[in-house]
Amino acid sequence: MVKSESWLEERIRLWRSSVSDLPLVWLFAFAAAGVYAEEVARVPSWVWLVPFLILVAWMFLARGYTSQWRWLSIWLATSSLFAMFHAEHLRELEKDRSFSMASDEWSPIVMEGIVDSVPRWRPDLMQYEMRSVEPIAEPKWQTIFDLRLESVRDRSEWKKGVGRVTLTLEGNRRDLLPGDRVQVFGKWQRFPPPTNPGQFDIAAHYRKKGQFVRVRTESVDQAQRIGTANAWRLDRWMARILVRGDDAIHRYVGLGQAKLASALVLGQRDQVEWEMQESLLATGTMHMLAISGLHVEMVAISLVTICLLFHMPRKGMLVLTAIVVVGYGILCGGQPPVLRAVILVVAVCVARWTGRTTQSMNLLALAGLILLSMRTSNLFDIGTQLSFLAVAMLSLLSMHYEISDRDRDPVLQLEYEASSWWVRQRMELTRLSWEMLRTSGWVWLVTSPLVLSTFHVISPIAIVLNLLLWIPLFIGLMSGLLLVVFGTWFPPAGYLFGGLCGLCLAVSQWIIEWGEQIPGGHWWLPAPSIGWTILFYCFLLAFWAVVGFARSRRWVAAIALVGWCSIGLLPSLVGPQGKFPLWQAQATDALKLTFVDVGHGSSVIIQTPSGATWLYDSGRLGDGDRSFQNTAAVLWHEGLARVDGVFLSHADSDHYNAIEGLSKRFYLSHLATTNQVVTHSSPALREMLKGLEKQRVELEIWADQGRQDFGSVCMTANHPPPQGVTGSDNANSLCLLIEFAGKRIFLTGDLEQPGTRYLTENHPPTDVDILMAPHHGSVTQDPQPLLDWCQPEIVVISGGPRAIGRKVLAAYASPQRSLSVTHRDGAIRVELYPDGKIRTLHWSPRGWISTSKPTE
Repeated sequence: MVKSESWLEERIRLWRSSVSDLPLVWLFAFAAAGVYAEEVARVPSWVWLVPFLILVAWMFLARGYTSQWRWLSIWLATSSLFAMFHAEHLRELEKDRSFSMASDEWSPIVMEGIVDSVPRWRPDLMQYEMRSVEPIAEPKWQTIFDLRLESVRDRSEWKKGVGRVTLTLEGNRRDLLPGDRVQVFGKWQRFPPPTNPGQFDIAAHYRKKGQFVRVRTESVDQAQRIGTANAWRLDRWMARILVRGDDAIHRYVGLGQAKLASALVLGQRDQVEWEMQESLLATGTMHMLAISGLHVEMVAISLVTICLLFHMPRKGMLVLTAIVVVGYGILCGGQPPVLRAVILVVAVCVARWTGRTTQSMNLLALAGLILLSMRTSNLFDIGTQLSFLAVAMLSLLSMHYEISDRDRDPVLQLEYEASSWWVRQRMELTRLSWEMLRTSGWVWLVTSPLVLSTFHVISPIAIVLNLLLWIPLFIGLMSGLLLVVFGTWFPPAGYLFGGLCGLCLAVSQWIIEWGEQIPGGHWWLPAPSIGWTILFYCFLLAFWAVVGFARSRRWVAAIALVGWCSIGLLPSLVGPQGKFPLWQAQATDALKLTFVDVGHGSSVIIQTPSGATWLYDSGRLGDGDRSFQNTAAVLWHEGLARVDGVFLSHADSDHYNAIEGLSKRFYLSHLATTNQVVTHSSPALREMLKGLEKQRVELEIWADQGRQDFGSVCMTANHPPPQGVTGSDNANSLCLLIEFAGKRIFLTGDLEQPGTRYLTENHPPTDVDILMAPHHGSVTQDPQPLLDWCQPEIVVISGGPRAIGRKVLAAYASPQRSLSVTHRDGAIRVELYPDGKIRTLHWSPRGWISTSKPTE
């Protein structure tokens, strides 16, 4: 009688067999562990070289050790090798890259270099700042390249340049191709570090790619082609196709979908307007419209299908598929998620050529090893992580595929065969839709914690939308590719495929916008702790290893993972600072004001001891559509999902253009502003007020002597009078006096004459402890009357580069007061305590740093 094995014996057998069945998965796991170990330890490469050499020598010289020890030696050697690679990568980044001349501010530069990437085009972000409800007649464009430096001019001397920079040309430049040598007359600047808590670290992002500096020009003519370094680069030929294809898409794709089509077909994601990018992110469908592994796999499947229809020889089909996929990957810019899919497709083609069987997890691990070999920092790229995680989940589901009940039960099979044709088709469609929905649900579940921790959004609506969008996006992608192939030289094909592509993308856009409007379809939330995210994936991995992932057992994992997600999300939903709080926040000691660094603009976060959170203005000069980002980052960093209200001082866009974006991400209940703002004629302002009204934000009209108490905090309006004053919007700024524990803070908006005169003549001199300098520190009008009226001990200037000019500093600096500037110091926090002590801090990449001792 054969003894049945126990559950533990079964799992041990499977664990052992996984070593021989999934060897590349184990190699990738240890390679990634080595990279992460070096990222944490930051030790010299020789520290990893020594154990690597010892392990390799031991594997060749030792005899008689078991296969388990052999595998362990290989894994540890792989881990040491990739740790050494990462150490060398970090060492290269620390080298002097001839950027010592570059500074944190934009400064003139002349350089020569070689174009080292296919071009990217995007609409000029600044053109939308002063937009009205009318569309822009002639949109302006920017062209972006990666440039490999050769030399940099330092005064009259040319110095050798090393490394790569990001070059942005003001204009639509289409004649520069990879391999061209160019001379650039422009400005350059080091990538700035984050100056606000929670802000995306753009400097670290580009540093991992070996880039430290960005360059821009005022016109396309300031980048002059002076020769060709390499005319036979493959990406050069791909760039020619890209230029012709983008021209054809903008010529033939209708229904206003040309930019979206260029993003879908050619990877030109920057062309898509920010509103559409927001919708894609909110609905969890960004990966479907930005070139990713999904698109490469669609191209490969379509090409194989066409080859089969034309009875192409098997090996010829494999070679053609590999070549087309590699070319398409280069055409789309060769980002890691795209390269992952290219490697997978090429590996499958090679395996089919040689007649070898393949394991999807092994192929995925092979792609990971190749990407780590190319650049070890790819391990920390969020796009790469999400791409690998989604494909790994699909592979995991396919490894544990189980036949349906109908295939197992002969009676059900007979009933199926006896049914009419249309009934069988309906049954098949229902079964396929259910399987796709279940698969989409699992992929969404395992990727959501990572998406939430990075982008602060969770989108259950994506489970359904990914299914609804599959067919129109597939047809749109295929018709767009046919447009690029045939429409560039045969106009009738251009109109045919362009019209079909535009129609499919218009349907897709309608589906996305519909999905975005569904209540509860997506939630913008502060991210739970990193430990919560790590434990989520540790549980998923442990469940797979210990229990397995058979369909009959998956419901246990699903319940546990959903429960863990609920634990992490509930505080952001129903906690004291959540969107729908069920209980009051515990009172704190301090009143906190955070002056967010938004450049030339203003955004002040007021957090009262009773738990209320208000904003005083929120906006910046520049790209108004994204002006909310810095303030949202700070609010999320504070764990806030709601804002009780906003004080809007006046009708300048650099004080209000972030409010609309914030209202979409945070629950906003009140808007307090002046009658002069409510009756203003600005189309953009009126559009914003109308949007807030639809969201049922309560409007409060404030004027001089308006007052509201928040526990021990009193907020009073000292300006303007109800009827306003003669002059500009600035002169009618809502000036807010905040009092707590015997201390006063005065926020002034853009106050200027004759408003300043009204304030000082109609209110007795009032000593304040903290003053926000009016008009971002501008000295076009003398600030001395205001300073004499309030005698501040601390002055905070919220402004851009002009706020640190000599005239500004001379006007506000004094031995009797301290001066903080957001552009120079980063975000500034002022904390007032019940005993009257005041503490000021500023933000740096190391965290909040005190700029003064607590003072009374």
